[in-house]
Amino acid sequence: MVLALARVMTFRVRPVESKRAIGLRFEKLAEEHLLGKGWRLLVRNFTVRGGELDLVFEESTPSEVCLVFVEVRMRRARGLDPRETLSPRKVMRLHRAGAVFLMKYRGSAKGVRFDLVGIHGGELRHFRDWIRNQK
Repeated sequence: MVLALARVMTFRVRPVESKRAIGLRFEKLAEEHLLGKGWRLLVRNFTVRGGELDLVFEESTPSEVCLVFVEVRMRRARGLDPRETLSPRKVMRLHRAGAVFLMKYRGSAKGVRFDLVGIHGGELRHFRDWIRNQK
């Protein structure tokens, strides 16, 4: 009886990654992808009451600087596109967080947009101006 108990106690359980840890890992992948395009990261996980922005960047072109709020979505399930996972309620929360960020922002950006980085089946896809183009 004691021997059986000792076996159970030495059994190692593989730690399970939390949803938050998984989210942070995929946000990091999206961040690296956008930094590779020459964008400048301003903030990670900007959180306000009732909303959060995963990543906030400035994208510079020869003609202007644009402030880009990036939502990162990852899906493992086949057939479910990451773009389909943003509910109207989530979009409202993104707008709310974006509005608060703009009140505090002191940069030189002239334009503002919401992009989506979707990671699905190991493939990373960047959807520019996603909220405006979804309608």
